[in-house]
Amino acid sequence: MILRICLLAALLQLAHSADDVVACYTEYHHPSTASIPSGLCTHYQLIGQTSVDWLGNFVPPNETVTDEFLEIRNREKDESKKPVLLLCVTGANPHWSRLVSFDNNMRKFATNAAKFLKESGLQGLDLDWEFPYWSSDGVIWDYEGFARLLEILHETFAPQGLLLTAAVSGPPTITRVSYNVAALNNFADLVFVMNYDFHVWTPSAPFVGFNAPLHAMPSERSELREMNSEASMRAYVKLGLDRKKAIFGMPVYNLAFVLANGKFHIPYAFADDITYDYTSHNLVCNLTSSKGWNRVWNKYAASSYLYHEEQKLWISEETEDSVRAKAGYAREQAFGGIMIFSLGTDDVSGDCGNEVFPLTNLAARTFRGQ
Repeated sequence: MILRICLLAALLQLAHSADDVVACYTEYHHPSTASIPSGLCTHYQLIGQTSVDWLGNFVPPNETVTDEFLEIRNREKDESKKPVLLLCVTGANPHWSRLVSFDNNMRKFATNAAKFLKESGLQGLDLDWEFPYWSSDGVIWDYEGFARLLEILHETFAPQGLLLTAAVSGPPTITRVSYNVAALNNFADLVFVMNYDFHVWTPSAPFVGFNAPLHAMPSERSELREMNSEASMRAYVKLGLDRKKAIFGMPVYNLAFVLANGKFHIPYAFADDITYDYTSHNLVCNLTSSKGWNRVWNKYAASSYLYHEEQKLWISEETEDSVRAKAGYAREQAFGGIMIFSLGTDDVSGDCGNEVFPLTNLAARTFRGQ
């Protein structure tokens, strides 16, 4: 009897794992295709090579870029293990607004995109519009226009077996303004929630803060209590997003700030600027072995930061603990999968230990319950 229960549990685990989405954003040559291990992710979104131009036209990557991206899939001999390859479409807000201003624009875009995907052997398109209507250069028709774009793309893609996904905002303050969630449910196959960049330095908000906290801290009030991954996912669920389409996004990159005063380093301490010197995981994982660096774990946010008093540096970092907490939460909440942004900022070379892409691998194992 006990053996039967164990076998059943194992089979259920395998069935669950087979459906789990581990979607990873990647850039051309960052990392190189050859450095990405087989089976690392179920889906790959190539970002930075496909766009909407100022006339609302679909601008695909060149042949060299496309062929290298395809290698991630073509090298897999087992058909069941071949990952899904998606082109992530980006563009300036006015370009998107022009695209969605007329049905003819969107139908032309959909037709051209589908033609390129089918001819290239890619599986679908990922829309990364940051962000409809909410942005300072957004226009009133963005909200319904984006919903209509999803509908037209779905009508064109679905009969051809092409996938349609969307990368959407983390902060609920943006979510409520930018997205028709019913349209996401009806027309998108997956929805990648960008649970990062919750606290970025600007002259009007000159503070340090966690890049991707899982929960709110007790001291946070009003809108600040929503600047975390838990609040982000709850907002989408409350608006009706199907949990199985909701993919929990998490970063593997870091955000670094220049403190106004090195002695004052708690979250929301004043900062004079940002710095891009410590973006990748391999650049910070061993910093505490260097003189002057300290790591602080915040149990409420389930996030940590590094600081150096003399250099006046403060780094919101992603660690094994923070990644494990977020992937575990996504599993507990029965979301459809996790999304990693982005592979090139993980430890590509194994500098932090004995494993390449350690944070991505850990997130995948945790979400799958392994």
